[in-house]
Amino acid sequence: MEEFWLVLLLAQFPCYFIYVLANGGIPKHTYFSFCLMLYFFYLWLAAYNTWTSKKFIFNNLTLEDIMEEGLMFYNIALFCFGMGYILGTTKTPKPFFKDDRVFNDKMLMQMTILFLVMNYGFRFTNTGLSGSLETYLYLTQDFLIILTIGVYSRNLNTWFFIVDLASSIFLFSSNFFRYRIILTLMGVGLIYIKRNPDILKQIGKYAIIGVVAGYAILFFTINRKPMADGDFDKIKWSFFEKKDNLDETVSSEGSNLLADFMVLKLYRDDLTYPHDWGETMFYFPFIRAIPGNFFPEGKPYPPSLTTIINAFGATKEAANAGRAVTNTVEFYIAFGWAGTIFFMFLFGNILKYLQNRWIMDGAFNEIFQIAILVSLFQYITRGYFPQYLTHISYLIVPVFILRRLSPLREDLTVKPKKRIIV
Repeated sequence: MEEFWLVLLLAQFPCYFIYVLANGGIPKHTYFSFCLMLYFFYLWLAAYNTWTSKKFIFNNLTLEDIMEEGLMFYNIALFCFGMGYILGTTKTPKPFFKDDRVFNDKMLMQMTILFLVMNYGFRFTNTGLSGSLETYLYLTQDFLIILTIGVYSRNLNTWFFIVDLASSIFLFSSNFFRYRIILTLMGVGLIYIKRNPDILKQIGKYAIIGVVAGYAILFFTINRKPMADGDFDKIKWSFFEKKDNLDETVSSEGSNLLADFMVLKLYRDDLTYPHDWGETMFYFPFIRAIPGNFFPEGKPYPPSLTTIINAFGATKEAANAGRAVTNTVEFYIAFGWAGTIFFMFLFGNILKYLQNRWIMDGAFNEIFQIAILVSLFQYITRGYFPQYLTHISYLIVPVFILRRLSPLREDLTVKPKKRIIV
């Protein structure tokens, strides 16, 4: 039955793609198409790679007896997601922001420089900061994701953009943050495709761009540890040696399947193991937002992360070897099958709502939408809602700051002087 579920999972993707093509194409279904791409890689490709390579044993952990049930789970989760989107109401796009302000390009450049300098200072100097303040300021690296995307979106000085992009990527690499690099490149790439709608007519050109982008992602994925440690002698440039780690990148670095299936196996083998009933999803975002100073004995540990550790044997070594779960299993940890079915359907429905507000205006709406879109990569592949809320907050806050610091259009209008009649 493993073959059946694997083929059925694959078959869902062309069905949804046909729906997209028949209803206006990818530009009309950007959120759905983007998430389908992620699910294809993290659900189907990961499962196919594991199944065909017979990689059912990881260290002392085995997946062989959970593969069939895990593949069935993926099928049901993806189906509910697709139905949630398809059954959602389609409306005429309505922007998030009114066109009542003139984008302040100068402020965008100043903010970019400010947060680049500040975060380089945090990374390479001893600031003397500690505690929650240091954490909050450290997370402003996420500002640079959307600020860099904004610089590209606004068609500002080319050299400024190149220096900004290179500086941000180096900073992210030095801090061991692969996903920030991926999100930045995704955002820039999406805007580039939007400006060049005839992408299919220039397959050769875009194939080269795709290869370069793919190489960049693999490069930072494989080399993130030596780059973060400053051990540049261990950096790998070629991924096609006889004993390279490209395969490891696909099956390990790029896959949450191990963690997903181990959690499912835990619940299958121990029917008394409790779900957290949404405590991690709905209560711990508040715990995460409250400064650690309010918890003298340390913040409580999220139940869902405890579940993942227990799924790997409840040992430190097993926990460190584990991966994050996808959002499909996050819902399962919270509410079981009912949680996966309901929340995957709801997730698809929310994407349809967001699509109804998809306005690429080259200004606030465009940057705001791109911020939400690229953040879904982190949400789907990390499966930890409190962290996602922190992440999306740091992505969209710069948009609101820029909008607040941009002048109203009426303020730029020169009012005619009143004529004095003598």
